[in-house]
Amino acid sequence: MQRNISIDYLRGVIAYLGIIFHAALICLLADPLGRIANPSAISMPVTLLIDTAISTHLFRMGTFFIIAGYFFSCQINTRPLRDYLYNRFNRIVLPLAGVFLLFNLPNMVTMLCNLYKNQPGNILALNDLSYLWFLYYLIIYYLIFVLFKLANQRLNKDITWASMKKLSDYHWPFKLLTTPLSPFLFAALTILLTANSTNFLYHLSYSFVPDMHLLIYYLVFFAFGWGMNSGKISLQQFQPYCFYYLFLGLAGLYAILSLEKVHIITQIQATKTSLSPLSSVLYHFTAWLLVYAALGLFSYCTKPAKIVRYLADSSYWVYLSHFPILVLAVPLIFYKTQSLIAAFIFSSLISTAIILATYHGWRLTKNMKQAVAAESVT
Repeated sequence: MQRNISIDYLRGVIAYLGIIFHAALICLLADPLGRIANPSAISMPVTLLIDTAISTHLFRMGTFFIIAGYFFSCQINTRPLRDYLYNRFNRIVLPLAGVFLLFNLPNMVTMLCNLYKNQPGNILALNDLSYLWFLYYLIIYYLIFVLFKLANQRLNKDITWASMKKLSDYHWPFKLLTTPLSPFLFAALTILLTANSTNFLYHLSYSFVPDMHLLIYYLVFFAFGWGMNSGKISLQQFQPYCFYYLFLGLAGLYAILSLEKVHIITQIQATKTSLSPLSSVLYHFTAWLLVYAALGLFSYCTKPAKIVRYLADSSYWVYLSHFPILVLAVPLIFYKTQSLIAAFIFSSLISTAIILATYHGWRLTKNMKQAVAAESVT
């Protein structure tokens, strides 16, 4: 499959934005200055971190699922299904299982001790997906689309795949993705499908029992990416209105942060406060506008660059490894500096350096093994 340079740029930026988002979020969750609990005493650093966390996460995960749906559609039609599923098992299921065991180890030990004492525990307590919740959702989406494909093939009525390919010859179904009003239409769709859920936290999930609002919300983005590839839609087709979408999206973001600052703060502290219905509607429209703006803006990035390809290739390792490093780095740096901003900046830089170093080491090892294997064959 020929590489798409624009998507490489987008993949790299979206992945490394995750470091910024989680660094800001961990600083806020730690609340070392005790100011979030008292909104009237919020300092400029806390405000800056809140704005950073919300503005990056608002469109980042939606864009991630679009890219995931795009590559799913590319690969499922060009690779044997068994090979594809084996690859997904190694790259998604195994890392998710490893993190699940790591983060649930204390609960597992407690449960085993209780069983030894004839005190059965609640297995539902083993329910922490931690920061890799999105991999769990990807598994669900893959299963949904693969099962449709298998069912259609079994019935010799491959409606989902072959018929959509046939329709793509006419392009009309997929033009809905690139009309001037498309972001507003998709925002209305997600509002309708999620019943305009007003819980700000439904855009994060750590449980094996999926939040249906969240699952449906990101399923729309995943299906959007699948439709992009199926309809042969390039990022260049999102160019015409991307600057208008960017302006409107930033205006919506400013409105959300201005109207709901205190509510967002208390949400981060895991209270039951919800966004107002109006702010929830704004959230959907702002997310889609910024996603469309990102797709259009990155379409201008068409010049191949080794560093961009390197960052794009390392993006999956970023998703897997950055969070544990930040969890260790943020408290240590804050303890030394007594500054939230310093903890945020230096933990982000240190995490990025460690991630790139470990990824580079892995690549060197892989290349050496391939070279040795090639020499042994010759």
